[in-house]
Amino acid sequence: MTVQQLAAHLGDVPAATLYRHIGALANAGVLVVVGERPVRGTSERTYALNHDQAGLGPGDLASASPDQLVQAFSTFVTTLITAYAGFVNEPRAVAGEAAWFLTPLHMTDEQFATFGAELQAVLQRAMASPPGPGSRRRTLATILIPEASKGDLS
Repeated sequence: MTVQQLAAHLGDVPAATLYRHIGALANAGVLVVVGERPVRGTSERTYALNHDQAGLGPGDLASASPDQLVQAFSTFVTTLITAYAGFVNEPRAVAGEAAWFLTPLHMTDEQFATFGAELQAVLQRAMASPPGPGSRRRTLATILIPEASKGDLS
């Protein structure tokens, strides 16, 4: 999107604030310029999210405070809600095409590590499939939350 398109979506964000934030995100590599065209003596840029730089890595997570972790998770959940709302408001949305689950898993740490490695292998195979005719981008969101310690529940 261009800055003007973002401003239209965000509503009441002051232009100076929006330009400052976009500049900071572009400087950090989170946003990349994917197009540029001359408009009234200036250059209008179109930005896109650089998915490789948009997330938090293990180092970021390890050094984050609890408040920062909650904020990052809130952003993640808000992104999911926005994507889901966009899907269900599409004229071609099909009930049942999107799904969500809460599935409790009872595993030892070793079993969980094996599960994680197997899941990663399946995801890597699926992510290796390039876009093509008949394919549609789908988002898989995975959230693994250990239950708060309540003593031994075995």
